[in-house]
Amino acid sequence: MVDYINELREGCLEAYTGIVQGLKGEEGSTSGHLQLMTPEVPFLFQFIEHVAKDEDRSDGVTACCAGLLGDLCSAYGKALLSELQKSPSLNIMKLLQEGKSSRTKRTKTLCSWALKEMKALQK
Repeated sequence: MVDYINELREGCLEAYTGIVQGLKGEEGSTSGHLQLMTPEVPFLFQFIEHVAKDEDRSDGVTACCAGLLGDLCSAYGKALLSELQKSPSLNIMKLLQEGKSSRTKRTKTLCSWALKEMKALQK
């Protein structure tokens, strides 16, 4: 059952990432379509927070959470700052820190990148 939940979460996170990337538009330009996703951003943070609390999450799920967080930061920029500040992010930060220590290069890279994107918004 744990494997099924992890696979389901990984699929959902990858789908959300694809939607954000698709609505964002090409590199360097922000599509107006991204605004369609804006009302869902709080839910995405709640979902990531929920997943981050799960000690049985897989390395792949951790990588997907980091990828979605990084893409949200990249796509929304400073507009995401208020959501980052009101989200109970201790679990999210713990997830990203744990991911940086992963044996999997993809997870390490995505967690480091997501942390970098989040810190860049707070400057």
